Amino acid sequence: MRYALRNQHKISDAYGPEMLKRIVVSLDEYFGKERKELGAETWESDPRYPILTIPDAGHTTNDICFYVIGQQYDVAKLAFKEFIG
Repeated sequence: MRYALRNQHKISDAYGPEMLKRIVVSLDEYFGKERKELGAETWESDPRYPILTIPDAGHTTNDICFYVIGQQYDVAKLAFKEFIG
């Protein structure tokens, strides 16, 4: 499975290029493992899109959340939601 992260320039502008790099590294690690299913869940508090929560590669206890705004073939279209710590 692969991913496409939307609005990377906006993430970089808001959080800085180092944080964007940390997000991309985390996604690369998560999607680097062979996956048949994405593992996204729908949150009752935010039912608009399924939410994918992955470990933060740059921090031992944090997670990163993304909205799954679409999926075509084996590509998940993601939008950054937040860091959870």
